[in-house]
Amino acid sequence: MIVGITTMYSEIEQPDELTRIERVAIEYISALQNTGATVVLIPPMHAGHRKLQLESGPQEWQRIVKDKAHDQAKELVGRLDALVLSGGRDLNPALYDQDPHAETAPARFERDTLEQALARAAFLADLPTLGICRGMQMMDVALGGTLYQHVPDLATCASHSQQVPYQETSHIVDVAPDTLLSSIFDTDSLAVNSMHHQAVDQVAPQLVPSAKDADGIVEAIEAPSKRFFLGVQWHPEYLPDHAVLFTALAEACRKG
Repeated sequence: MIVGITTMYSEIEQPDELTRIERVAIEYISALQNTGATVVLIPPMHAGHRKLQLESGPQEWQRIVKDKAHDQAKELVGRLDALVLSGGRDLNPALYDQDPHAETAPARFERDTLEQALARAAFLADLPTLGICRGMQMMDVALGGTLYQHVPDLATCASHSQQVPYQETSHIVDVAPDTLLSSIFDTDSLAVNSMHHQAVDQVAPQLVPSAKDADGIVEAIEAPSKRFFLGVQWHPEYLPDHAVLFTALAEACRKG
C-alpha cells in the first residue's frame, strides 16, 4: 500500500548558505506508517528550476508548471493507493476569485498548482484522499468552494490559533450524523486541536460539511459519492485518539 503525501517548502539558513527543502512533519509519516503504508513524498516542480524560470519568463513558467502538475497528478493518481494533502501556508485566494486579505500569507504557486491538480484528479479517480488543515481547504477550493481568509474577522468564540503542544485539544466539533466521519469515530462530537486562521466558507457542490464547531465554522468536509474523500481542519497526526482516521484511509485502500 503506497500513500503519497504533499510537501511544504522551507528555507534553512546556515552560516555559509541557504538550504531550500521540501519537507513533511514526521508525525504525518509515523501516522501513515503505523497503518502499514509505504509513504512517498510528493514535491511540486518549483523555482529550483531557476534557469528554466529565468529563460521562459513568468507567464510561460506558470504554463509549464501547470502542464507539469497536470501530468504529475495524472501519473500519481494511477500509481498511488491513497493520497494525503498536508497542512501548510495559505492558498492563493485567486484560486477562488478573491483578492488577498491583509493577513493572508504569500502563496506558493507551484504547490497550489500541483495540489489543485491532485485533488481534482483524485476526486475523479475515486482515489482515497485525506486532507488535513490546508489540505482540506484545497479539496474544497479545487472543486469550486471558497474560504474565509481570516477567521478572527468572524469574532468566533472557539480558539483556532493554538500554540504547542499540539497533542492537546482546544475545542469541540460537532460531527454530522450518517457521514463517513461519524462512522469512523462513532461519536457526535470530537475534541480537536486547532492551528489555522483560514477556514472553509462555501462548501463545494460535490462535498458536504461533516463537522462544525460551536460558531458554525466548517471543521470537516467529505464527498458522499466517493469511497473516501475526507478533509479535516484539525491536525489528527498529533492526536493518538485520532489515529483511526489514518486507519480508515488504509482500510479504504484495501477494500478498493
